[in-house]
Amino acid sequence: MLFPDGIVAQPDVLAQSAKTLREAIPHLPRPGVADVIALVGIGASEHAARSAAAVWRDQGLRAFAVSASELQSSTTHGADILVGLSESGRSAETVAALGRATGATRIGVTNFADSPVAEVTEHLLEL
Repeated sequence: MLFPDGIVAQPDVLAQSAKTLREAIPHLPRPGVADVIALVGIGASEHAARSAAAVWRDQGLRAFAVSASELQSSTTHGADILVGLSESGRSAETVAALGRATGATRIGVTNFADSPVAEVTEHLLEL
């Protein structure tokens, strides 16, 4: 797809993503009052994670974002819910961080359901 075509397609793509999310979100685990939510990603996905964490904190949730590369050598993340964002679902650092995570509910957010992120998470939001 050429760049101008992508720009023209954005309203339809966003509308479809919004519909998909409205249908999927009720099936996700709800965070408890004391639950900590960690959002992880790399590159643009990390920046999206940081924006989401800020909005969730403003709504009273205990959320933070961290670069997936910071979780490469540890399973310790301090979160009850770990949300991994990866547009392709193949970002090696994000997949590795989700795969090593222990003790947290893992949710993947990606554009591709048949990706490695889907293989290492209990729940998946396909955009």
